[in-house]
Amino acid sequence: MGFYFRLETLLNWKKTLEELSQERLFEKREELRLREEEIHRLTLMRTEWDRKLSEELKQGMKGCDYLLFKEFADASHGELSLKEKGRGEILKEITEEQERLIDFMKERKTLDRLKEKSRKRYYRLMDKQEQKTVDEIVTCHSPDPKTGFGKIL
Repeated sequence: MGFYFRLETLLNWKKTLEELSQERLFEKREELRLREEEIHRLTLMRTEWDRKLSEELKQGMKGCDYLLFKEFADASHGELSLKEKGRGEILKEITEEQERLIDFMKERKTLDRLKEKSRKRYYRLMDKQEQKTVDEIVTCHSPDPKTGFGKIL
């Protein structure tokens, strides 16, 4: 009979939850990276449009062209605000997932330590039983000091 840890199924489940949490965290971080790229792209585009607007205003601009620039600026400002809000939500989700991951890791490590203690206890018990068996064999087969023969059971 070999070592058996009663909570092995629970330990494996905690390991699986930890791995899934790590995957979700990776996905959220990738989502954040993509969102930040979108924000950066939109910010660059707004900067370029502001530069063009300044040039056009210096050269004299038609009213209808100014309204188109203004309409774009308002729309892109709203889009940027939404992306920033979404970025904040993703950051919140990342924080929550990190906390879940830490909890899963603590639980798994606790079970790992418990398993290791159980394993050590099991092997100490096996060593004691083996030593007891050896002692019995030696005691039964050691010569009797009076007769010089081993004991018969």
